[in-house]
Amino acid sequence: MSDIDGASDVVKVNGRTVSGFLGRIRYVCDGPTALVGAVDRLMRLAPYSGVGVQRGRGFGLVRLEPTWR
Repeated sequence: MSDIDGASDVVKVNGRTVSGFLGRIRYVCDGPTALVGAVDRLMRLAPYSGVGVQRGRGFGLVRLEPTWR
């Protein structure tokens, strides 16, 4: 089951207003092996792909957490 536990938030950083998502998103992919493999590779790329804005200020963090069946 996929789910979202979080909300959009607005903070001030150096006099600028920055909005973004704070929380957790859980994705579950059931399907053919090739599809699951493709989704897995994309998710593993996320921490290195520049997701989000203001990364130089500590925003845009993606951390993968393993799950077990």
